[in-house]
Amino acid sequence: MKHAQAHEAVVTMVGKDQSLRMIVDDDGQGFDTHAALEFSQHIKGIGLFSIREWVTIMEGTFSAESEKGKGTRVLITIPVSEMREVSND
Repeated sequence: MKHAQAHEAVVTMVGKDQSLRMIVDDDGQGFDTHAALEFSQHIKGIGLFSIREWVTIMEGTFSAESEKGKGTRVLITIPVSEMREVSND
């Protein structure tokens, strides 16, 4: 929200086929994903590069799609050994 200048972000999490998928969509200003990944390698903190590295360590996949003026979608899929249904009680 801070960098995207988004008014809304939607996070969707789905467990399926021994994996957990998280999708984050926002209506922010968008950005050049390649440049952001390159830049975030050289700074401390939790940028896209750090998130991608953690996902890689967990043997998952990471993608970020963005276009200036059209928001951003980040998709992360992480394999899990056992999926359990979680109750909202």
